[in-house]
Amino acid sequence: MNPYVAIINQKISLCKILLSEGILKNKLLEKKTDAQLELAFMQSVIYQLESAYINYLKEIAFAHKCKDIESIDSLKKLKVVLRSANKSMAESQEIELLLGEKQSWLSQLLSEHKKISLPPLTISKKNNDHSISLLEVKQLDDIMYLNFTDVEFWVKNFTEILDRNRQLMYEC
Repeated sequence: MNPYVAIINQKISLCKILLSEGILKNKLLEKKTDAQLELAFMQSVIYQLESAYINYLKEIAFAHKCKDIESIDSLKKLKVVLRSANKSMAESQEIELLLGEKQSWLSQLLSEHKKISLPPLTISKKNNDHSISLLEVKQLDDIMYLNFTDVEFWVKNFTEILDRNRQLMYEC
């Protein structure tokens, strides 16, 4: 049995729990939840879903009996591991298409995950009034452009890919 299947299923379950709790909080309060609480729910789901995605890449490598599976943290590394094992993978085509399209749910997910670990955005403006150039820095508020519906859509699409590709992977 592929050990990554259980990890991914657990991550997807956690995403669904977090989403349902976040949505419930919004409905109970009959208004938007506190911005920090919503941010916490969103970031938690994004972390879990990105982890599920990375583990899915490892699941594919395990199914193809590759070595060095734990080094895989991107589609690019998965392809390297598969090539070194003289394997090809049909599962990568859909992932490659999604990653090639900036507006796809997978590209958005990975972009949002990357943003989480970056320092907060700031606005800088040079102050030319002094002989030494000074920068006026203003930190921007945490702005969430995502909503629960967007992230729920990501989870749904990822689950569909899993179901479809797992059937193909394990039928062979």
